[in-house]
Formats: sequence, structure tokens, C-alpha cells
Amino acid sequence: MRHKLTIILLFVALFCGQVLLGRAQSTNPTPQPQQAFIQRWVQEVIFPSAVRFTLAIALPPEQVKAVTLTLKPETRAPITIPLELSSAIITGGDVTGIAYVWQLPADNPPLLFKDINFDWQVTAQSGQSASIEDKFTFEDQRVNWLRDLPVTDTLKLTFPNGKASSSTVTPAYTHTGIGDISTTLKQVADLLATNLGSIPTFDILIYDTTQLPICSKNAKGESVAVGAISSAEVACVPSSADQIFSASGYTTLKLKSSSLGDIQSAVTDYIVQQSYAPSWSGKNIPEWFQAGLTEFYSADLKSNLYAPALIASRSNSLLSLDVIAKAPATGTNVDLWRSESYGLVVYIASQIGVDGLFKLASNAGTASSFEAAYQTALGKPIATLLGSFGRWIFTNSASGAFTFTVYQAATPSPTPTLTATITQTPTPTDTATFTPTPTVTGVISLTPLPSRTPTFTPTPAPATNTPRPAGSLNTLTPTPTQPSAAANVTNADRSLGIFILVAGAIIVVVAAIILFRPRR
Repeated sequence: MRHKLTIILLFVALFCGQVLLGRAQSTNPTPQPQQAFIQRWVQEVIFPSAVRFTLAIALPPEQVKAVTLTLKPETRAPITIPLELSSAIITGGDVTGIAYVWQLPADNPPLLFKDINFDWQVTAQSGQSASIEDKFTFEDQRVNWLRDLPVTDTLKLTFPNGKASSSTVTPAYTHTGIGDISTTLKQVADLLATNLGSIPTFDILIYDTTQLPICSKNAKGESVAVGAISSAEVACVPSSADQIFSASGYTTLKLKSSSLGDIQSAVTDYIVQQSYAPSWSGKNIPEWFQAGLTEFYSADLKSNLYAPALIASRSNSLLSLDVIAKAPATGTNVDLWRSESYGLVVYIASQIGVDGLFKLASNAGTASSFEAAYQTALGKPIATLLGSFGRWIFTNSASGAFTFTVYQAATPSPTPTLTATITQTPTPTDTATFTPTPTVTGVISLTPLPSRTPTFTPTPAPATNTPRPAGSLNTLTPTPTQPSAAANVTNADRSLGIFILVAGAIIVVVAAIILFRPRR
């Protein structure tokens, strides 16, 4: 709960910060003491190629003598750029417009999401000078960014969060959505750390190449980056972005979607593969096992993977272990390859348990071969795997296994089944089925139903009132009180009967009043 609260507070803080930043950049900066005839300035990041600086000077072009731009990227040496006015002046009249495009140095690019401080120095022909100082964050300005979302101590995420606007920020994700993806990925990272002892540190940046193409083609077919504000085109090389990401310490996952579900799947796949990579390096781990284990760690439902393997098994057309030991080649049925790879892994888990599967994955990095590790774990050669799987796939356990996730309620071993076994199934009994349950209906039945409930059974008369049979007393002489005792019993029974009739009549009357009284 505390983790979700932290995520929500972080999201709110980032959201507010982005709003304030957007507004600050969209309004006129606060006048500076040395500003003089400098009217306004704008800086536009044309990612990943350049930064376009513009400056408005309240002087005609012929009165502008010199203009100098000094850049001070964070953790980088300052760069001083005297402008060539003949090419830098883009507008004239009473106000001189200056534009300069700074091509990012490929060998030493600025760091992503870090500040670039800069200052403008302008000298007029009269000798008067003006200057301003400012800074901006170096980032792709086409979108807003949710930066450094802390999932665990070893995993942080940065991803686009809504379209950039001059005055507002439109968030793409809700607090709940961000909290859910963070919680799910934390489960994955924690499970990996438990199984492997430790995992690498991940600082992952998500790039939606559909919405945010690194480079695009212009009308001439040239590779260009386009400014979000000015629509200015600058020559673009895709590797420039990779250099910026690498220099900034980010691992970038380029996706064709920025939905939270796709981000979650991509991040899960990446951290699983990278966590096992050190121990599996140089080992001949089959591709089917790597892909199936990655799917096994995923919190996504895998029920859609069941049908391809089932259909192939019915027609005796499962892919051989030699084929799926390698990545799918051209012409390979990718859906079947993926289905069979996951199916084999979940079949192994059904035989030796979840812990046994994870132990096999760890031992595969230290054993002489994967086949040897499999033999040790299952007690049979790997050559029997495909045949056993082909028979198992038709069982109820198999169909249930494809709906199993390792993050569901803990069980000692997975043995997934289609229908959960209920151990406390109640059996029908006379008492549970035929004992009427008293309910308030507004009508009391005239004829009581047979009941085995003790409260409806008349209480026997006390022993002192029960007449004894003749001769049961050790008396020598019969006493004349015996006939009167019989008479007393008769009178008691009659009184009891009258009482019951009167009580019954009262109950009937009350019931009739309740039943037939006028409703308001």
C-alpha cells in the first residue's frame, strides 16, 4: 500500500512539474537586468539531431554588430559560438530575428533530461551591449515524460506521458494504471532476485517509434528530424539517438506502442533475459527454453498459447526439438513455435514444480549441458520430452496450465489443473435439506409443518404429575384418593387442550389482522 502511495505522490509531483515547466516556456521570461534591447528567445530541441535557438532584438539588422551564443551543457565543457550574421538573421525591419541551429556533437552529445545553460551576448553598432542567461532541459519535446519511475531499487522506468502543449499537459495514463504496472513489474523483479540472488540495475527508457519516430522521411525522401515548434527539418541519423541514450545511462526499448500493457510485457521480457544472461553466457541454452521461461515469468495470461500446440499435436505436427532449439526461421509457424516453447516449459513445471523449474534454469548455467541439467531435474533424457508433452497436452491439467501464473496464490508446486479441486465439498444431509428455516412472511401457518427442531416439541410434564399404574406403590391398603387422581389427570389434559385451542385461536386472529389489514 505504501508503495502505491509513493507512486501516486511521485506521479502528482511530476505532473505538476511538467505543467509548470510548460507554462514557463510558453510565457515571456522575467526581464533581466542586462537584457536591454533583447526582447525574447526560444530554444527548440529537434531530437536527436540539433537544438534550434531563436532571438528577437529590438534593433534593425544594420544596427546589430555582433551576436554570441554560449552553451554550458551539464557535465560538458562550455561551447562559445560567434554567429555569422549574414546567415543567422532571418527577419528584418525594426526587429532583428536571429536563428541558429546547433548540431549536436556525435562524440559528446548532451545528456538526456539534463539542463543546458546558455547565454546570449548582443553588441550594437553604438557600442551598447545586452545579455540574457537561461536554461532548458534537453529532451524530446514532442511529448511529456514521466521520468525515473521507481519500481524497485534496481529498476526505474521513463516513458512518454501525453502530448506536449504550450499551456497544458494531457496525461496519457492514470494513477491507477501507473500503480498497477509498477506493482506487477516489482513482482517480476523481486521473483528474479529471489531465484538468482541478485539482478542487474535497469534504467529503462521507452520509445514509441510509431508516435515518436527517431527519424522520418521528407518529401525528397531524405532522413530528417522535424522541430515540434518550427517544423524546421534537420538531417537525421538514427544512431545519433542511440549515442545520446547510451551516454545518458539509459537502456532504450523501442516499441510500436506505448500502451501500459505493451510496456509491461516488453520490460518483463527484457529484465528476465538480461538477468539470466550472465549465467547462461557461453552455454547452449535452447531458444525454446529461454522464450518459454520468459513467458513463464510474465504476469500476462497465456491461455491464447494453448490452441496452436493442441491442434499441432492432434495432427502429429509439433515442431521438433531441433527446430525450436533455435529462433524461428523464415517460414516457421511463429505462433506454433511460441505456443510449443511455453507449453514445454509449463509441462516441466507441472512435473517438478515451480521451484524445480527455476532450479533447472539456474543449474543450466553451471551444468555441462542443458541436456544434462534436464536429465538431473526430471530423471529422464530430454529425448522423451516431446512425446510426453504430446500426450500431456490433451489432459485437463494441460489446459489449466496455460492459465497458470506464478504470481497467483502460492502453492507448493504448480500442477496446474483446468478446474480447481474443492476439498470441502458439502454432502447433502437430511438436516440441511429438509429442516425448514423460519422466516418472517407476515402469515403464520395454521397447520404447523412437521419439524425436528426441539423448540417445537412439547415438554413432558414433570415426573410428580405423571400418574403411576396401579400397584406401583408399596402400599398395603389402597387409598380412596386414586380415583380422584385419575380425575385430576383428566382435568389437566382437558385444561391443556383448552389452553392450546385458545392460544391457537389468538394466533389465527393475530395472523388474520396482519394479513388483511388495509395497506397505506
